[in-house]
Order: sequence, then C-alpha cells, then structure tokens
Amino acid sequence: LKLQAENQSLRELLNVKADPEMSFVTTRVVSDPGGSFVKSVLLPVGQNDSVMKGSVVMSGHGVIGRVMEAGRHSSRVLLITDLNSRIPVKVQNTRTRAILTGKNKPLLKLERLPIDSGLTLGQRIVTSSDGGYLPPDIPIGTIVAIGKDGVLVKPLADIDS
Repeated sequence: LKLQAENQSLRELLNVKADPEMSFVTTRVVSDPGGSFVKSVLLPVGQNDSVMKGSVVMSGHGVIGRVMEAGRHSSRVLLITDLNSRIPVKVQNTRTRAILTGKNKPLLKLERLPIDSGLTLGQRIVTSSDGGYLPPDIPIGTIVAIGKDGVLVKPLADIDS
C-alpha cells in the first residue's frame, strides 16, 4: 500500500496519464517444442483472457515474443530468437531505427541500419511503434558485438528459461 501511494503521488507530480488500453495477463509456459528450427511456446491463456494475435509477450526483463495464434483458451508465441521473428526497433539513446531479427541462436541481429549509425557496445534496444505492431519503448536487449557478423544484440530476458 505504501508503494502504491508513493507511485500515485509520483504520477500526479509528473502528470503521467496511464494508457487505459494497456493491460496484462500473467501466465506460464506450458509447452516448448524446443526444436532446432522452431522457437515458439504455448501459453494457457487465450481470447477468453483478452489475449489476441499480435499481443506482446514479456518476462520481467523485456520482450520475449509475440502472440502469433490465439484460441479461446491458449495461444502460441513466436519467440524473438526465431528465424522468422522481425521486430521494428530503435536504439534508445540515439533513436536510430532498425529491424531486429532472430537467427535461431541466443543472439539477435540488427538489420537495415543507416550507414552512419554510430552504434556502440552496451546501447539498449527498445521497440519502436513503426508499423503499429508493438507499443514503443519496451526494452528488448543490449548491443554486445559489432563486427563482420553485423550488430548483435543480447536479449534482456533469458529466452531459454
């Protein structure tokens, strides 16, 4: 109650208007096919729980995927590490826009970067609202390598667990 009161006081001080359309459902993974080519999981929540195709799936640290199919009582999530995953993102402090792609490996790759992007190690990658797929500024990962393999990003969330 003390924390709620403090949060409310700070929101009023900053004049923050919460987005009323944002909601969340807490759940757990019930199935993980775990194949070499498919990086998806099954959740025991669906349309009856207001989960829809395109919904963002997060852990306590950041984005882990998007709902690709939603039934009444379950949904399938495409993880950000999947080869088919493409997410419009931006570098948090420079606002450089790019596409974050999965490679069926622990690290993700930034593609479609401007030539003079000036990226450095440790910069945080967040979602952009480009294309209307995801809400803006949700943390995804940090840049851990820049080299001949491109710009590689480590997810903030431990996708494998």
